[in-house]
Amino acid sequence: MTSLRSRTNRYRMLALLTLAVGTLCACTPTPAPSPTPTAAFANEEEAFAAAEEVYRAYTHALNSQRSGIASSDPAGFLVGTALEEHLSSERDLAERKITLEGDTVLEQLVDVEADLDSDPITLIGVACLDIGDTRVIGEDGTDLTPALRAPQAALQIQFVAVDDTFSISDSTVDEGSEC
Repeated sequence: MTSLRSRTNRYRMLALLTLAVGTLCACTPTPAPSPTPTAAFANEEEAFAAAEEVYRAYTHALNSQRSGIASSDPAGFLVGTALEEHLSSERDLAERKITLEGDTVLEQLVDVEADLDSDPITLIGVACLDIGDTRVIGEDGTDLTPALRAPQAALQIQFVAVDDTFSISDSTVDEGSEC
C-alpha cells in the first residue's frame, strides 16, 4: 500500500511541478524581438544617389572654403587616404603660398561599381567636374593655372558607408573617362 501511496504522491508532485512551471512560463514576458539589421540603401541606384549628394556637399564646402567662409569644413566629408591627401595638399599650398580661386562644379557622378554586401558598403564612381572657373594663384597674385588645362576633369572617387551616408575614402585622376 505504501508503494501505491508513494507513487500517487510522486504523480501529484510531478503534476504540481508541471503546473507551477507552466504558470511561471505564462507569466514570464516574452523577450522583445531583436532588431533585424536592414541595409542602409535598398539598391545601387539609391546608394549612388546618396553618394552623389555627399560629393555635391563636399564640392560646395570646398568652394565655400575658397571663398573665405571659415566655418566650411570639406575635411568632414573625407576619411582614410582622401583625408590624408586633403590635409597634405592644404599644407603644401600654404607652404608654397598658393591659393585656389573659383568654383568647381560637379556635373555628374557616373556609377562604376557598387558592393552593397560588403561591410562597410563601398562604391566607386567617376566625378565629372567643371573646373573652368578655377584658378591657381601665386603669392604675388600671378595666375599659375596651366594655359592648356581642360575645363573639365574626371576623378575616380571611392565612397565608404558610414552609418546611413557615405564618406569619400579615395580620389584619383581618371585619365580614361570622358565627361
